[in-house]
Amino acid sequence: MVWLRKNPEIAFISAWAVPGLAHFIMGRHKQGLVFLVFILALFISGAVMSDFKGVSPRFHPFTFYGQLCCGAPTILHLLLFGQPTADYFKGTISTYYDAGILYMMIAGLLNIVAIADALERTVKKRGHQIETKENEEKNGAKEGVESGGTSD
Repeated sequence: MVWLRKNPEIAFISAWAVPGLAHFIMGRHKQGLVFLVFILALFISGAVMSDFKGVSPRFHPFTFYGQLCCGAPTILHLLLFGQPTADYFKGTISTYYDAGILYMMIAGLLNIVAIADALERTVKKRGHQIETKENEEKNGAKEGVESGGTSD
């Protein structure tokens, strides 16, 4: 956990890749589990609603960027199901297709909140450690001056 405080970029990458992972690494297991369960549930329900054809940088570029913020689930979805072809949109599509795309995009945007929370906690702890170290150094300097002046 100490190495995470020294490297906020690792917190960023782990929080992006798997929602809640950075919180697990920091020891905040309940919060990490909440992020993991709710973000993945939202993403998976969106994938089901869109018949597993909702992730598409070609047909939905703006929503794709939002979905990409979810990290590994989006990439795994692309690898497993691929992108929809134009033929998919010629026939009848699911009634919930648009809502499914929206759910997956919201899952990605909620993961940004989880990433920001992980980074804020990492940087705050890092800043607290620096302040503590500076205070210890100042107190050590004061004690040295006080003890130096009183010894006979």
